[in-house]
Amino acid sequence: MHNHKQSKLLALLLTVMIVASFWQAGAFAAEGDVILTIIHTNDQHGRMGAMPYVAQLAKDTAGNVLILDAGDALHGQITANQSKGSSMVEIMNLVGYAAMAPGNHDFNYGFDRLLALSAMMDFPLLSANVKKANGENLLTPYEIITLDGLTVGLFGLTTPETLSKTDPRNVAGLTFADPATAATDMVGILQGKGCDVIIALTHLGVDNATAPSERSSALAQVAGIDLIIDGHSHTRLEGGQAVGGALLGQTGAYGENIGVITLTKSGSAITKEAKLIAISGDEDDALATDAAVVTKVAELDASNDAMISRVVGHTPVLLQGERGFVRVGETNLANLISDSMRFATGADVAFLTGGNIRASIDAGDITVGDVLTTLPFSNLLMTVELKGADLLKVFEHGISNYPEAAASLIHISGAKFSFDPGAASGSRVTSATMADGSALDPGKVYTVATSEFLVAGGDGYDMMLDGVNSMYYQGDAEALIDYLATKPAIAAEAEGRYTAIASAVPAPADIAPPVETAAAESTAPAIVTPVHPIGVVYTVKEGDVLWKIAANIGTTWQELQRLNSLANPNLIHPGQVLIIP
Repeated sequence: MHNHKQSKLLALLLTVMIVASFWQAGAFAAEGDVILTIIHTNDQHGRMGAMPYVAQLAKDTAGNVLILDAGDALHGQITANQSKGSSMVEIMNLVGYAAMAPGNHDFNYGFDRLLALSAMMDFPLLSANVKKANGENLLTPYEIITLDGLTVGLFGLTTPETLSKTDPRNVAGLTFADPATAATDMVGILQGKGCDVIIALTHLGVDNATAPSERSSALAQVAGIDLIIDGHSHTRLEGGQAVGGALLGQTGAYGENIGVITLTKSGSAITKEAKLIAISGDEDDALATDAAVVTKVAELDASNDAMISRVVGHTPVLLQGERGFVRVGETNLANLISDSMRFATGADVAFLTGGNIRASIDAGDITVGDVLTTLPFSNLLMTVELKGADLLKVFEHGISNYPEAAASLIHISGAKFSFDPGAASGSRVTSATMADGSALDPGKVYTVATSEFLVAGGDGYDMMLDGVNSMYYQGDAEALIDYLATKPAIAAEAEGRYTAIASAVPAPADIAPPVETAAAESTAPAIVTPVHPIGVVYTVKEGDVLWKIAANIGTTWQELQRLNSLANPNLIHPGQVLIIP
């Protein structure tokens, strides 16, 4: 208790120091200086956890304050997704945001819905480079805000990668103009209207994953920008980054930090200073929270109770998703999910890994809550084009740890393959066929659907980095919900989408099989017959493999295979009862 009180006291002192620093900025400014504090967020992806802190920080900061968001706020978590973004708009209105630029994932509900959300906002949604088919701006390109002693011009930019980093159907008919060209036009307009400070609110990013001409750093060529509030690359810039004559700020992602930039105008000179304030989300946070925003977030979360109980499908059998099953072999739930991914994207092949699946679904009605418990990560689906030779590498990597449990174990739709567990890792697949019965062609290009994480080479799937023409689609949970609405046939068991060749199953390397030699030549000690009579049983536990069980009881895996008539000694499951000698 004593330590807890000390931590609370320290938190209070930190709060006073942080707030005092903002007041001091105004208190010690030279006469005639004008201070502007920008409080900014980016890439919250539907998370509301930082919002109470942002609201209170703005209230506790003296002088001119603007709260800005650099995009990807409206989609990503249960509350936001189920309201199609309106819950995030409601919170942002309450917090007091002054402007936002849309990110690529803010288009995830379609641009018509984004326009509807914009109409709900008490602040402008700005983008100067998103154009309708007739060349007109889709959104408001800029905003001018008059503060105490300062006229601020804001304009927005959205990444051209939106064309492939949301479902292409969401942006059909739109074009995304070159960011630097659009910025040049905006600066000219805002300077012509007498703005003292010009701020680019951008969702462009700074990392090498984006083409140089489409990064926020491309704005270095545009004179007249004072600040760039950026998002998209999830980059944490503690003290900001110089881009030409501008200072660029970005907070990372997911509301883990709040960005604060202090701009001081002294005559014609402008100085800027950036910092980040970390948000841990626990009761000992240094920052205070706004009570009204805390209450509203709780209300919105509570409204999910009815949503997650909504029935979206039915299964006559248990859909197996437990860790001890989906990380060691094929299951009916894993097949259902991979089928939903192929259904959502129209890909030739879809795959996910055992690590994506976090729970089973019991027989009976399937609710939204069941789906979200099974697929809790809100992974966005993507497609890429891969040559058959690289797709074969995907299959090889997916069973490279077999029969050991692995989060990277593959589950597929649209193809089947057989493999030899006794072969060297990387050379195990013996045959592979596509859904139409044709053999996998190493030279043919296939469209492959999987999660954003795996496209980026996650779980060791480095070959996915060779994919081209990537496209973004909906989240994995949403895809499964939509697929369940079609009432697909649900299998009671696995379907043999990949098959270990039983005759080729080797002895595990750690326990070599006994070598058969003539009795007269044998120098090995005689094998002692176990004293336990046949009939004793053992229940398989999570993490067990047959050879380890055999070693622990003083027998061989071959003997356990014989006693239990196991077609594949590498495929045993938690809860399975084995006869042991």
